Amino acid sequence: MELPELSEIPKLGGERIKELLRGLRMKPQRKSEFVVRCGDRLLHENVSMGSEKWMILEQIAIACMDCARLDTADYCIKMLAGKFGNGNRVLRLSAMLLEAKGSYDEAKSIYDKILESTPNDKACCFRKAAILKAQGKYEEAIKVIEEHLELGNTQEGYIEIVVLSLSSRNPDFSKAMFATEELLLQDPTNFFWFNLYAELLFSSSSAKPDLLTSRRYYSQSIAVNDAVNNTRAVWGLLNCCRTLEKSHQLSPTEQTENAALSSWAISRLQATYTNSKISGPQAKIALSTLATYQ
Repeated sequence: MELPELSEIPKLGGERIKELLRGLRMKPQRKSEFVVRCGDRLLHENVSMGSEKWMILEQIAIACMDCARLDTADYCIKMLAGKFGNGNRVLRLSAMLLEAKGSYDEAKSIYDKILESTPNDKACCFRKAAILKAQGKYEEAIKVIEEHLELGNTQEGYIEIVVLSLSSRNPDFSKAMFATEELLLQDPTNFFWFNLYAELLFSSSSAKPDLLTSRRYYSQSIAVNDAVNNTRAVWGLLNCCRTLEKSHQLSPTEQTENAALSSWAISRLQATYTNSKISGPQAKIALSTLATYQ
């Protein structure tokens, strides 16, 4: 959905603004600054929001927290509390507002209260993990996500475990790889997970078996998606081949296979940067880098 410029919002009618906000909820798209501007128009000019009033107020509250408009967010949350009381949805918004104010402990206590009654509340689980992450407590954040995963596998949970496992000063590559394996099992046609697993192996170990496995995962990623938007995998494949060639003793068969893959990757990258729309300094740097591989 194409949105009008922010400067055009004051010229829009109330029905058009509600239509745009509805479209953003259905996508869903945050577009926080746009939503805040629309909210200002609806709230300050007392435009009728009709049957969508409460959904719009929630949408405005979240956008205002994104944009540090905490006074307006507080106003919207109080209106929602006046209508629905302290249900979990309103409590969650109140906790998010406390987060935005930096009151992490108070916010976490609300999330804990909600999770006691509704353990499978994914939003609260991830918000609690986000607080722990902001405080640098990565292991505790991982435990929160793992407890949620015990109630049901979710792709978002495993993605967050990968991020958290790699965020500390001492990255836990084994945990990140385990989570990536789960992502591959859930979505074996997604080339990104093959790339991620290959990169984790390449980054965490220089042992020959791990480099060979990394090379296989890069190759599989290319087999799944050999388009230009997966050039990253071709670079990864080339780096694996070069590292194996320089750092390890390869058998004649392994040497032949490695040389063939390396040659293919170089040719493919040269064609990508020569024939595609990629131009300018980036293409020149890439081509000059490839020249050092030959």
